[in-house]
Amino acid sequence: DQKTVRTCSLADVRDPQLARRLADRLIALNVLPLNGLKPVDLEIREARGQLVLHARDSTVLSVPIQTFEADPGLWLTRFSAQSDMYEGLRSLVFVSLLLAFPLLLFMALYGFLKMLLGFLFKPVAAVWLTAGTGLGLGLLFLMPIMSINKESLPDPVAGLNSVKNTDRLSALRVCERQKRDIAALPQYKELLRSPEVPERYWLARALANSPGPSSFEDLLGLLKDPEPIVRCQALYALGQKAEAQAIEPVLAHITSSDHWYVQWYAYGALRTLGWRQKPLP
Repeated sequence: DQKTVRTCSLADVRDPQLARRLADRLIALNVLPLNGLKPVDLEIREARGQLVLHARDSTVLSVPIQTFEADPGLWLTRFSAQSDMYEGLRSLVFVSLLLAFPLLLFMALYGFLKMLLGFLFKPVAAVWLTAGTGLGLGLLFLMPIMSINKESLPDPVAGLNSVKNTDRLSALRVCERQKRDIAALPQYKELLRSPEVPERYWLARALANSPGPSSFEDLLGLLKDPEPIVRCQALYALGQKAEAQAIEPVLAHITSSDHWYVQWYAYGALRTLGWRQKPLP
């Protein structure tokens, strides 16, 4: 739900009108101009009808001014890709994490079975038994995954009435996924007072789909929840409701909160509501 805020410098853009236009477009793309302050993630310089994009004092790419203004998001994406020093390392780490655990598990299991069966049977028989046992265990692990019916979803009303916490959580997730009005269900007020943090978390998120002033007031109440993750989802829901009246309380919350993750969600909600950060003077 969240996007990284990057910083940029427009100090070397000589045309003040162009600088203002660029600042407005960049702010809309989560790139905040910091005039005169360094270091920044991106430096934009004007030269001979071109915008030259720099990172770490190195030229990354050069774009005609009109071309950049027509689609700044495209050129910022290309800038990020070309200036990323760690893309290869991240890909290597991801592939390693994806493959390393299954390979280690296979090697450990295969080695154990081969050693055990090697003591009990002749070498040829031990090899075949090891292979067959490994195949059988693999199929055994796959059976629970294959038996999951992704189309079967629990009935939210019945699930919310369950005494099992897992059933109530599943019902709340279904309500959020199906965009149901959670505030219209009879269990709603009881859920607001739930002592279970995961239930309040999913309730706050599901309230994004509940119209009406009562759900708005309840979300403001959830901003006072002692758990940061619940407050984050309340902020997310306020942003998704797209009601301009939420801007002031969210602004007040972002200035009063000392939790960076809550502030991050508050900023995302403000952006979704149409609020824009003003460039520094």
